[in-house]
Amino acid sequence: WHDDIGRVFHRTATCVGIPSVCEPAGIAVDSNIRTDLKLSSVSARHADAYLDVVTYEHTQRATWDREAQLPGIFCDHAERFKYGKHNASVVASDARNDFYPIAVNEYSQLGPQALDVVDIIVSRSHDPVALKTYIYVNSRW
Repeated sequence: WHDDIGRVFHRTATCVGIPSVCEPAGIAVDSNIRTDLKLSSVSARHADAYLDVVTYEHTQRATWDREAQLPGIFCDHAERFKYGKHNASVVASDARNDFYPIAVNEYSQLGPQALDVVDIIVSRSHDPVALKTYIYVNSRW
């Protein structure tokens, strides 16, 4: 379901007119560091946004208590892992670029940074409220 999530973000961005590349080449020249998506000219600085999807499970026997005490802790760990892995390379290639980890759990709940990306994408549509509602109602990654 990792690839399906990336494709949904890619197609939605393309439908609202954002140039999007699924599985782009390396972030920098001679770099093996790759992300899942590249959205062109969407940041406030008119640079690119790189997205990388990470899926995680937060309802395992060993993690129930921890998630109940600190809701969202596993999402935070997943986002922090991807951010640490990719952000330095994204910024090194162009200081104006942004990186967003797309954290999704087994119940299709998006992490906070993924919700920011949804807001960026739907803000470019003719009817942002309708598109955002459609995404949330029909999101069965």
